[in-house]
Amino acid sequence: MQYSRPYIRRRDFNCVVQGPNGRRRDVVGGVAIDATLALVAEGIANAGRGALKAARAASGATKARGVATGAGSMSSAEVRLWYSTQVKALNVDVAATEANARLLWSQRNALKIQGRKMMTNRQAAMDLDITDPIQPFEYYVNKYSAQGYSGKGLWQRIIEGSKTPNQDVNSTFNIE
Repeated sequence: MQYSRPYIRRRDFNCVVQGPNGRRRDVVGGVAIDATLALVAEGIANAGRGALKAARAASGATKARGVATGAGSMSSAEVRLWYSTQVKALNVDVAATEANARLLWSQRNALKIQGRKMMTNRQAAMDLDITDPIQPFEYYVNKYSAQGYSGKGLWQRIIEGSKTPNQDVNSTFNIE
């Protein structure tokens, strides 16, 4: 379900999403987060403008264009730097609950979606959807359960993983 310009009214982990046509959808316990990914990405992108400039300055990047909001406005390396900075800045100092694990999973996915939209190389962005698709929450539950995690330990592992960018991809762009 996709709305243009929806608003969210949060009450703990419950919220209401309303589209321009006036139809409402209740979101309970953070389960229906997919409907709000674009909003989360927009908020994170706007909040991360200062972090992106600081990361560019620290890495020696000189281009000033492409502040993390424009579709197709940044090179793959710039997007990766922005994404890595944003993922590392996620607040994982939360209780190890399924709701928090889902929230951080959705925030990271929102960053992925936003980053792919910002790439000037549209073919590379589309290729990422094939080679590195955005995984459903259950993928991580199954992955870490198979590694022996369960209960709060499982939720904590998903939460911690939300803050860790893929080092192999980062090394491709010389990002630490």
